[in-house]
Amino acid sequence: RSPIVSLSLDENCGYSGSALGSRLGSDPVIRSLLIERATHDWQEVRTAAMKALGQLASALEIKALLIGWAKDADARVRFDAIEALGAQLGSDPEIKALLIAWTKDADARVRYAAIGALGIQLGIDPEIKRLLIAGATDADADVRKLVVEYWATEFGNLTTNRLLSRDLSGYGPWLDPMETVEGQRVSVSATKLRMAESEVRTRYQAIAAELPLRLAWREGAAA
Repeated sequence: RSPIVSLSLDENCGYSGSALGSRLGSDPVIRSLLIERATHDWQEVRTAAMKALGQLASALEIKALLIGWAKDADARVRFDAIEALGAQLGSDPEIKALLIAWTKDADARVRYAAIGALGIQLGIDPEIKRLLIAGATDADADVRKLVVEYWATEFGNLTTNRLLSRDLSGYGPWLDPMETVEGQRVSVSATKLRMAESEVRTRYQAIAAELPLRLAWREGAAA
């Protein structure tokens, strides 16, 4: 047995499992090893194996296995399989349909994985854009903030991204769209961005035309 195969059998060496998929995945011994490790009890091992198998997902056998695991009763298994599928086959019509369905999964981790995979197509698919924006009202805050990240990456500019960034840096961590943007946030943003507060409010309102942001001054007016 070669050293790299032996190394991959060590449960503490998840990274080597990922490396195997890209370097030696066509080797039947390696492929069998990865399939075996994809059902391992340890999540780190399972994640590494599925990530490696995702690089081989164009093979029908591997694709079928990953789809089966993505329907597993264990949400952790579904999460790993969906990430692996989405990374390689997100534009595959069958996988796309499944990813859309998984955005409604009962488990937030699974919804997160599905939205993450679909987000790669955000700029080229209007249907996916509508679906992801709907995710901005998801019950889970991490899912909502992931939607903000993808929107900012694909459609934002320097100013909008700073306004959506929690620390106004233009990068993550991102605002939770279900948290109300208050006057204090507007004042701090105006100072840091060297803009009038009225302009900051106008910019937030423009973003809210696409993302369902909660704006205190609008909610107050509607009350």
